Amino acid sequence: METMEIYNPFDRCPVCGGKKLNLTADREVVCTICGSSMGFIYPEVNLGSLLRNEPLSTDVKLNGALDQISRVCEILNLPSQVVEEAREIAKKLLSRGARVRKEGLTIFSVLVASRKHNAIRRLDEIILALKRLGYEVPRSILRILSKLVLYYGKPLLIPSPILYARQITSKMASDKVIDIKYAERLFRKSIELASSGLIRTPSTLLKASLAILLADISLDKKLTPHVLSRYSGYSVKTISKHIKALLKEDETGLISLKMSELEPSAVRRRLDHG
Repeated sequence: METMEIYNPFDRCPVCGGKKLNLTADREVVCTICGSSMGFIYPEVNLGSLLRNEPLSTDVKLNGALDQISRVCEILNLPSQVVEEAREIAKKLLSRGARVRKEGLTIFSVLVASRKHNAIRRLDEIILALKRLGYEVPRSILRILSKLVLYYGKPLLIPSPILYARQITSKMASDKVIDIKYAERLFRKSIELASSGLIRTPSTLLKASLAILLADISLDKKLTPHVLSRYSGYSVKTISKHIKALLKEDETGLISLKMSELEPSAVRRRLDHG
């Protein structure tokens, strides 16, 4: 395996505390001590094909881009250090010759900066903020973001459910929604559920959120979809819908077993009143 320095919001494995993370041939970042996955490095892209398919715009003005970043961060309620980091990223990209629409520049800069400062905002949240400001987001935004990865010059980590679970449980503890001791129990149980294959969703953030709620139910505590919605960014409706679907489709009884044999009816009552 190739050893590679990457950005990790916790500077170490959130499961065992190990500091050495390796990059596998499949571009998965794993802890060399406990084997936990931190996620996958953003795949390499071919700049030549991007340039052929995406005409470059030369009308990006630095001041306009910086103003847009500040306004988007304000809507997303991001702290000042994220705003400054995003502005610096945009300056760096432009200084290296990136010529894309400022909307792409804003989205990329805010995505990276929010992850670096552990205040993660999803792509759809940033796009919605831009639309609220009256800006149009190009349909080719994913291709534009792929191109900006090359100009940025650093590997980007797509977080695993483990990192998201640690982020959410740590934030709930710091906000005194739960105590530190229970946050650790909740984290351990949630990563067990997230890794079990019971929760099948392509979104690692949603998987972590559902695993946390299932873990809390199994520990018979009182977190609700409203609480998870506040910390994950997903709506109460989305979280409740997925949890109910998991319970309904649990023909094997595996989820009930994982949840310490808590009656599904009790779970549904909590979801309905959450």
